[in-house]
Formats: sequence, C-alpha cells, structure tokens
Amino acid sequence: MILIIGGMAQGKLDYVLGQTGLSKNDVARDMENAKERPVLYGLHDIIAKLLKDGRDPEREIEELITVNPDIIVVCNELGCGVVPIDPFERLWRDCVGRVCCMLALNAQRVERVLCGLPLVLKGEGEWS
Repeated sequence: MILIIGGMAQGKLDYVLGQTGLSKNDVARDMENAKERPVLYGLHDIIAKLLKDGRDPEREIEELITVNPDIIVVCNELGCGVVPIDPFERLWRDCVGRVCCMLALNAQRVERVLCGLPLVLKGEGEWS
C-alpha cells in the first residue's frame, strides 16, 4: 500500500497517475469501488461520509487494505489549519489524522505532494 498526502489542489492525483501510468478510470472515489481499483482518491471525504453514516472509518479502512493490499490511497491533509468550531468537523479532522497515521505505519511508501512535487517520507527507490 502507498499513501499520498498533501493539501487540496496540490497535484496528488496527477502525480499518482503519472507515476503509475493509470488513468482516471482506475480511480475509486468510494469504498465499494476501492476494493477493486488500484487507486482510492479523496480518503478525507470518504471518512466524513462514513462518520455521517455512523460507521467506523478506522475499521473499514483496515478491511479495505486487507482486501486490496496494493492500493494507492490519496488523502488531503486537514490538520494544518485552524481548529474547526463545529464538533463534527473536529471529529472528522481527528479521525482523518488517526487513519493516515495508521496507514503510514503500515504503508510501504508514503509521499507528501506539494505544488505537484513529491517528498518521500517513507520508502526508498523508484515506484514499482
């Protein structure tokens, strides 16, 4: 599993597609399609939906990684800004951070993309 993080509109998906040769048709934007596709985009939005539906995002993401261990997960960073006033938004932001920590711990590779440029946080060598 590979984790790609970075701010909104920083070129994360374009970077992943360029590295892999995949197309936007190979990208899942929900949990159901993520079981079968090589890239999951928008983990932060998926976590918000899971929380709103009363589901446990940490458990569901762990199950996804078990089913699709080679998936590339792309997530916006949320913890660098102002702490939200809204209780749900604080819960959501905290949950995204916890899930990303869990994913980073278990990932073969973790990269942060800023202005379309990657910074390797974990992993060595070229993408395989």
